[in-house]
Amino acid sequence: MKRIVINLACATLAPLCAGAATLYVSPDGGNVAPFDTPASAARIVQDAADVAEEGDEILLAPGIYTNGGSVVTGTLTNRITVPQGVTLRSSEGAANTVIRGVRKSTTNSVRGVYLRRGARLIGVTVDQGGTRGELQGAYVSQSGGGIFCEELASVSDCIIMNSSAHNYGGGVFGGSLSNCVIVGNSALRGGGVAFSKLDACVVMGNHVSHLAAGVYRSELARCTVTDNVAGYGAGGVYETKAARSIILDNTGGWIYPNYRWGMFNYCCTDPLPDRGTSNVVSRADAEQLGYGAPEALFEIIPETARTNAPAARGRKRAARRNKAMGLEPEARQPKRPKRDAPTTEAAE
Repeated sequence: MKRIVINLACATLAPLCAGAATLYVSPDGGNVAPFDTPASAARIVQDAADVAEEGDEILLAPGIYTNGGSVVTGTLTNRITVPQGVTLRSSEGAANTVIRGVRKSTTNSVRGVYLRRGARLIGVTVDQGGTRGELQGAYVSQSGGGIFCEELASVSDCIIMNSSAHNYGGGVFGGSLSNCVIVGNSALRGGGVAFSKLDACVVMGNHVSHLAAGVYRSELARCTVTDNVAGYGAGGVYETKAARSIILDNTGGWIYPNYRWGMFNYCCTDPLPDRGTSNVVSRADAEQLGYGAPEALFEIIPETARTNAPAARGRKRAARRNKAMGLEPEARQPKRPKRDAPTTEAAE
């Protein structure tokens, strides 16, 4: 019995004892397992993930990755499933490295990334991910079109765009996000993100058919949630706790353009919330106070995501409807002036 216990302990600590390895992926790699040199890099991301152990790092060379995949639950394929405790990182940033799924909510959909417990995704664009549709899969298979996160998973320095979910989180479901842009995604609820924790992120141009085009039941610090469109209400955020964030210029189809319920401290939104403290309605005041996401994040939003976002199409439909009904268009606030990244620390 003692020998068995010792063997189990060694197996548990093996990744730590052996030392973390770096695995390589490149569209032009030699494709020789175990992919531990740039010359022998895997050509398909999932092939490297399949041999990675907890503590390892997978380094992606620039390129657009559209092949391979794995199934975690049901029948939905993930373009890449990152194992527990493994880091998937790009070598040259999100602007140069794309993981692409298949967006439509059908039996042919492919989610972008599935992050196992404690896995990390750094410096990647996740594009055109999708989920199963109605009656085609369980809860997990219908949420998180771009990225689905298990407990303690994290996403940083990423762009999540043009993805959709039949249920929750068109862009991201769960996890912790920092310095990310979530743009042009769609879902039933939580077009941008659902059940996540965000720091210094931009959530922009997302769309839902029901509630919370931007953020659903999440936590925000130093974020900007803007230009999102909900078919019913809560165009910006729904049941969300926010600090030092800007939540403005969102659209609710019928009610609550910027928010519905939640707690807001040191935020900018309109109208002023009943719950929270030190909130303002003026964007100029908020930016002077250092609220909102770093300006540098707005500069990396792809132009195609701005113009082709579901929210942009939703505004065009609303404009046509209002014109047909003889209604005046809603006045929009002036564009934000350029500013430096804020240095004020997020409120607790």
